[in-house]
Amino acid sequence: MGRSGLVPPESQSFPVVLETLISFMQRYPIPPWSNIEVIEDPTEIEDKPTSRVPAETFDPRFQQIMDLRLADWVNVGAVEVVDGVLLVKVRYRSMQIQDRTDVRFLRSTISVNLHGPTREAFARMGIDADEYLP
Repeated sequence: MGRSGLVPPESQSFPVVLETLISFMQRYPIPPWSNIEVIEDPTEIEDKPTSRVPAETFDPRFQQIMDLRLADWVNVGAVEVVDGVLLVKVRYRSMQIQDRTDVRFLRSTISVNLHGPTREAFARMGIDADEYLP
């Protein structure tokens, strides 16, 4: 994965998270995009849906994900640019861990972690990842 960054708890609306991610992504020469779509990636679901939603409509769902409070993290990553669309994946825990059914994290302690494309995604976009990734 690309290098990662964090979004402070007081800034965890999806528009702010997305703005921070886009700023973070400016270090990479990825292709331009005209739209941004979000793909949800709950950790416990084997056959994950691949439906995409416009980023500008995702904040209510993002707040629901944050309110689950089942882990102390939510990962938001730029996957790649495909046909002028920046794909952003939101990965989160959607079910409680067995034997930890009483654990809920304070929302203020949930870390929103940002990351860029994988080496494979860079390659699909025609970018030499060795110049940008450790």
